[in-house]
Amino acid sequence: MPGSIALINNRITPQFDKFQGFCFPSSALNMYYLMGKDKEYLTLLYLTLEKFDSYLWKTRDSDGDGCLESWCKYDTGEDHALRYQDAPDSWSKETPPTNCTAVPMASLDIMSFSYSARETLSIISSIQGNEDRKNQWKRQASAIQKTIKDYLWVESKDACFDRDKDHKTMNVLYHNNLRAMYWNSFTKPMAERFVKKHLLNPEEFWTYMPLPSIAVNDPLFRNIKTNNWSGQCEALTYQRAIRALENYDYDDLIPKLGKKLFHSIGDSCVFVQQYDPFTCSPSLISLDGLQDSYGPAMLSVMEYTSRMLGIHIEQDHIFWGTCNGYESDYEQIWGESFI
Repeated sequence: MPGSIALINNRITPQFDKFQGFCFPSSALNMYYLMGKDKEYLTLLYLTLEKFDSYLWKTRDSDGDGCLESWCKYDTGEDHALRYQDAPDSWSKETPPTNCTAVPMASLDIMSFSYSARETLSIISSIQGNEDRKNQWKRQASAIQKTIKDYLWVESKDACFDRDKDHKTMNVLYHNNLRAMYWNSFTKPMAERFVKKHLLNPEEFWTYMPLPSIAVNDPLFRNIKTNNWSGQCEALTYQRAIRALENYDYDDLIPKLGKKLFHSIGDSCVFVQQYDPFTCSPSLISLDGLQDSYGPAMLSVMEYTSRMLGIHIEQDHIFWGTCNGYESDYEQIWGESFI
């Protein structure tokens, strides 16, 4: 599974030099319902997730400690993140880089990749009527969740932290705990403690524009305006926050985030990658020049609109969203129907 696909020398080229996140299992399963429950597609999805999970455990536990590893910044899509220190941006080899300060890093994200794959495999097995296989994947997913709690969760701090190559806890309070909620890899008590202690804390993540990549009171926080996951609020995080909050019954927070995002984008509809957590100002300057058409920001607006003012289709269910203070018309095409 390539981390990206690029047009190089006029050829479409898959790039296998990073993971770049693994955000699609639940959405890929939802596609099964949206496309009319195609059994061949479901089988293909099952095989894909099964093989990817197997690959993770064959390659990404290089020290055998039972915790999967991130080997480069792009594995988790955290471009230029300072917490990765001298790790390479990308890495194409099947063995980890050497002589780096932090990597190979025991990673909450990569462990959550496996959890999400296994949870989805369990659901697919249930749809296919294979109860034994369903329960097998459910047990294996639970084992991942237990390792996350035992090895990466710090009880006294109500949050998870990655560990460096020497197994030392990396004391950086990062938003990736919310990512774990997106992948559903936290237990409900873990999620409740993180949300109460950190996510809703205005001194950490619930800033004027919420959801910075690193808590604003963390020593590693930097308010860098160009592409950098060391501080500013990312449109991708806003997009992932929706499912993360829905997974743990925090739907009431979604309109609050949506309103902030709408305010930041403004009437001029400037869609950028990052937003200042203290002012809500969009960061217009990217590493490649001016930016005003960042796809994840556009998708986030569409998803928040569907949750707040329209409908959201998830598997066999239709969810109706209502949010006070707006007048709106909402129309969505699903198959051959208008909703």
